[in-house]
Amino acid sequence: MPSEARRAEKRCPVIPGVVLNERSPVLSGNWKDERMWRRVWREDAWRAQNGVCAYCMQPMKMIDATADHVDPQINGGRTSPKNIKACCHECNQAKSHWSEKRFKIALRDPQFVRTEHLTLAGMMRVWRAHMRYRIWNRVKQVEKTLRRAVK
Repeated sequence: MPSEARRAEKRCPVIPGVVLNERSPVLSGNWKDERMWRRVWREDAWRAQNGVCAYCMQPMKMIDATADHVDPQINGGRTSPKNIKACCHECNQAKSHWSEKRFKIALRDPQFVRTEHLTLAGMMRVWRAHMRYRIWNRVKQVEKTLRRAVK
């Protein structure tokens, strides 16, 4: 019987040796515990993204990364490792309650923002994120061209 109970245990995907149950921070709904797990998942996402923002692609330090919900909590998104991406504070603020797909469209074409009901501050955040995205893409293009020229 104990071996069947062990099989039924849900292992934590992030921290080896931790077993999830009804008292686990992830499942308990305790916001203090959820914040702790969000920090762990933010760090994992930051490492998986090689230390760059998920949206504007600029490099960032771990301390500057924020945990962004791909599907926003206000739209029913949950706090889980699959729903967390690391991004810079500015992109997280600009994304607000938008889905990832919608925000990426706004990053590439800020004219899209005109159809949204945003405050002036919200529109400015999106435009700043757009400019960081464009600048960083241009830097990458120049680096690629220089590498080809050196070969």
